Amino acid sequence: MSSWIRIGSIVTIASVAIMGLVTTACEEISNAATIKVPITVTVHPESINPSIPQTDVDCYDLSTNKDYNDNKDQIEGGELKSAAFQIIQLDNPTFDVNTAVFSSVSFTLMFDPAYEDPKVYQLGNFTNISLASLLAGKVNVPLNDDVKEAINLIAKGRAKWCINAVYGPFVHGPGSADYLKGELDMTIDFTAKAL
Repeated sequence: MSSWIRIGSIVTIASVAIMGLVTTACEEISNAATIKVPITVTVHPESINPSIPQTDVDCYDLSTNKDYNDNKDQIEGGELKSAAFQIIQLDNPTFDVNTAVFSSVSFTLMFDPAYEDPKVYQLGNFTNISLASLLAGKVNVPLNDDVKEAINLIAKGRAKWCINAVYGPFVHGPGSADYLKGELDMTIDFTAKAL
């Protein structure tokens, strides 16, 4: 009797192992059927004579990107892997750059009017961030829930959009400058069907 139980147990263990191999193989085949196409998009919102609070805009046309054009017919989706921002130029500010703190700095996306979508997509925002930290180097932007929807629409062919950088107000009082220029790098991992 005990030998039958052992044989039954061996058959059961073998069946589970085979099922595990089949599942893993299917996952690998599925993963092999798609490739990642990472693309970094850089925009430079800027303004002359800004007065904080201030909204600066820069637009981008992904159809000018070779990696996107080479894969656009196979792209099925995407994910914003990271977004990092810094202020790369600030001329003659009327405020102390060492003590100024923005109550917020936020980033929104609007698609080109040709897509007939008036929605403003909230990409991400900083709260109570010092100007000094944004001048010192790239800072990762905390992302909002709208990002997923916006990136999926881009993956479906909406190649033209504008990014708004919305500064302030400052925590303590207004401020102005002769010129302000930011730099936002967004790395998008597109998923494309393998050829």
